Amino acid sequence: MPYVPSQEETKEFISTISDLKVKTMVALMYSSGLRQSEVRMLRYEDIHRKKMRVHIAKSKNRSDRYAILSSSALDLLTKYWSEYDRPTGWLFPKQRDKSRPIDGNYLSRHIHEHERELGWPERITCHSFRHAFGTHLYENGADQKYLGATPGIIQFLHTWNQELLYHVHVHVHMHCIISGGGITPDHKLKRSKASFFIPVHVLRDKFKGKYLAKLQQLYQDKKLYFSDRCKNLTNPRIWDEFLDSLYAKDWCPYIKETFNGFGNAIEYLGRYTHKIAISNSRIISVSETHTSFSARAKRPGEPRHIITVSNEEFIRRFLMHVLPPGFQKIRYYGFLNNRMKSANLKLIFTLQGQIDPTESFF
Repeated sequence: MPYVPSQEETKEFISTISDLKVKTMVALMYSSGLRQSEVRMLRYEDIHRKKMRVHIAKSKNRSDRYAILSSSALDLLTKYWSEYDRPTGWLFPKQRDKSRPIDGNYLSRHIHEHERELGWPERITCHSFRHAFGTHLYENGADQKYLGATPGIIQFLHTWNQELLYHVHVHVHMHCIISGGGITPDHKLKRSKASFFIPVHVLRDKFKGKYLAKLQQLYQDKKLYFSDRCKNLTNPRIWDEFLDSLYAKDWCPYIKETFNGFGNAIEYLGRYTHKIAISNSRIISVSETHTSFSARAKRPGEPRHIITVSNEEFIRRFLMHVLPPGFQKIRYYGFLNNRMKSANLKLIFTLQGQIDPTESFF
């Protein structure tokens, strides 16, 4: 797993690079969340100055995509382009052969050279800046570029599917309700823009980076349990390969505005908060040996079907979704965090003029 420098370390590292070409490439990796291979394969026409975005041709999954272009990165690009013979083909060509892009190890070599110049240990890689992009952009909910305030978040863990099987074997599944506004550092209320306040790719990179960093920490602390099917992951080399494969995958957060008001979202998610796996209405019959229950079809439009399993298998499936001690189905973050929730909610209602400031909220 790559080392992710802090915001202060990143700022110091980039600002002190003397080579304009290297500085521009590193700044692009960090500010746009680009891979090293994506930066060195950029062409002049990939920089969209008016729309402030970068076109990535044939990315890792062989499809095109766009990344954001910050104003500071554009300023560096403009300065670099003017001083390096105004390239119109490859944006970062080889010095001796302008018809070819720069070598793959060019950035890695210069990054480690600059670490030595700063007297830092050699731990930053090209991947470090890509991961720092998602981490830093969402590090504070109060990023002025988006909301400018700390939102409230309620998170629900959902582990089952209609057949009572363990849903997280397919993909980690969590539902979150995020407030459409938050509390600013100077204790004021601020609403989000109509277009929401966190881009999907930022949320994706932030969640992936934090989740996998914590997973790696658990592995290093020997707190992960491996069943017989994955005992080979106890081998550090195989674990590193597995973790790299998780970083390489595209994680898929889904963000949408609540449909028909927040009440619908609360009602929908309420189905997962105070029950486990199955409701009584879905149980069709129970005999001395078997249990039958109905399940929704996997594809929309298809009819419901009946599943019959042994009583032991039904109990096994049901108990898979009873959380062990220390696990919580519902968690609260932001201004709803357990330690400050009471005070924050009192402040919000006071600012909205809905309660007397001298009265206790609860």
